Amino acid sequence: MSHAARALAVAEALRSCGLESAVTFASWADGKSCLEMHDVECLDLDMPPFSRADEKIAKAGRAIREAKPDLVFSDEVLPVLPVAKIFDIPSVFMTNWIPEQESERDAEFVLSAGEILVADLEDGFIVPYWLRDVPVRFIGPVLRLPEVKPDDRARLKQADKVPPDAPCVLITAGGGADPDIGFHRAAAAATKALEPPAHTLAIMGAIYRAHRDLCEVFQRLLPYLRIVEFLPDLHARLPAFDLAICRAGHSTLWELALSGVPAVCIPHSRVDDRLQTRYARAMERRGTALVMPPSVDAGTLGAELAALWEDAARRQKMAAAGLALREKADGAEKVAEAIAARLEA
Repeated sequence: MSHAARALAVAEALRSCGLESAVTFASWADGKSCLEMHDVECLDLDMPPFSRADEKIAKAGRAIREAKPDLVFSDEVLPVLPVAKIFDIPSVFMTNWIPEQESERDAEFVLSAGEILVADLEDGFIVPYWLRDVPVRFIGPVLRLPEVKPDDRARLKQADKVPPDAPCVLITAGGGADPDIGFHRAAAAATKALEPPAHTLAIMGAIYRAHRDLCEVFQRLLPYLRIVEFLPDLHARLPAFDLAICRAGHSTLWELALSGVPAVCIPHSRVDDRLQTRYARAMERRGTALVMPPSVDAGTLGAELAALWEDAARRQKMAAAGLALREKADGAEKVAEAIAARLEA
C-alpha cells in the first residue's frame, strides 16, 4: 500500500469480510509515518523516490518474502507486481492515474497484475492506449466515509465553540506532508477576507515542525486559526467545515465532496503533479469544487473565498452535489470483494 487513508479504508472493508486480521501493511516514508500515527504496524519498503527499478524490485521481494502473503494488494506501488507474479502470488492493483505515455517497463509492471482496479468514476479517468484491451474495473473512490446528518455542521461547530454564523474553514494540502509553505501562507491570509472572522483549522503535516516559528506568526495574526501537524480523525470531523482551501489531490477532493464541504482548490503547478489539474476540473464539472490557478495570490483567493461564503445558495448546491456522489463511493467494499474472490479462486 502507499496511500495511508485508502489503506485504512480497505482494511475496514476487509474487516467486514472477516479478513482484516490477516492483513500486513507495507509502505515507506510519509505513507508509513501516517499509518503509524493511526497505530498501524507497517513493514518499511524503504523505497527512495529516485532509486532504480531493480532496487525497488529487490526491496519489494524482501518484503514479500518476510510477509509470506497469500495475495498482494498494491495501491500504485508498481515494483511489487512483477515480484508477486514471479512468486506465483495473486495480485490486485489499484490506481487513480496511469499516464498515457507510460514507460515500457512500468506498463509491463501494471500488466503483470492479476486484476486492475481504478479508484475513480469513468468520467474522471483517461484509459491509456496500451491498457484499452485489458479488463479494467472502475470502482469509484476508496475512502472512509463518515455518516453525514443534517445537523452535523451545527453540532460539530458548537462542540468546537465556533459561533453558528461564523465560517469554519479547513486548510489542507492533502497527504499530510506537502512541503509547500507558500500554499499555507496564501490560504491563511485569504481567510482574513471572511466576515464574521473565520475559525480555521490548518493541517500542515511535517512542515509544521520545520516552520514552527512561522506558524506562531500566523496564529498571532489570525486569532481563530488553529494549526496542527496531523489529525487522525479528520474524516469524521469534515462535516463541520463550511469551506475548504486545498490542493487538488485525488483523495482530498473526494473526501471533501462526499462530506458536503465545498472546496476552493489550487492545483500544484509542479510537473510531477500535473494530474492535480485534471482531478480538480473533474470535481468542478461534478459541481463540488471551485478551481483557482496555481499562481493565485492571497488577495484574489480571499475575494473568491468571500464571494463563495456570502453566496449560501451556491455553497448548498456544491454540498448537495458532493453528497449525491456518496451512492458511488463504495470503492473500499469493491476492493475487499475483489481480494476475497482472488483468495477463493
